[in-house]
Amino acid sequence: TPPLLRAALRGIPIGGDEARRLATQASEERSIIRRRGTKILVPTSGEPHAVQALRLAAPLARLPGATLVGLSVLTRPGRGRRRRAGQRTEQEVVASSEAVAREFDLPDFHATVVNAASVDEAVTEEVARGYDGVFLGLARSRALSHRLLRALLAAVHSDVVIVRAGSGDGTF
Repeated sequence: TPPLLRAALRGIPIGGDEARRLATQASEERSIIRRRGTKILVPTSGEPHAVQALRLAAPLARLPGATLVGLSVLTRPGRGRRRRAGQRTEQEVVASSEAVAREFDLPDFHATVVNAASVDEAVTEEVARGYDGVFLGLARSRALSHRLLRALLAAVHSDVVIVRAGSGDGTF
């Protein structure tokens, strides 16, 4: 039916409301980031680089219908491995993520904690659920050697933004 309607109505001028709707639709199709219903994932450990990635993603999460998920992965300690000194607890990671959500007044934010054998597996499995973008905070200057980044680039079709926290007050 739509092709027949377009052919039949080809000579009729478009009204103002319909012209605005078509212009908006064309603009959204050209944009790099979806303006409605964007789904963003930020793997977070509560470290400064991960919090900075949340802060950078937050303005996009204010777009209409956008969702931002702060994913924290708890890995099971292997044989002989213990929790690292200074490693943040689940509550601390969730609290730092929710503080960013409150700061930016995010309408649809989810702080999610999962247990998994590895961070790489958990994050790539979550991204496979259909995210438009992943904001990945990395502390090391040699980001391309990071295992999670390599796994994301190999396994997903989402855009990946690499964020590295620098010195300063966190403003952009």
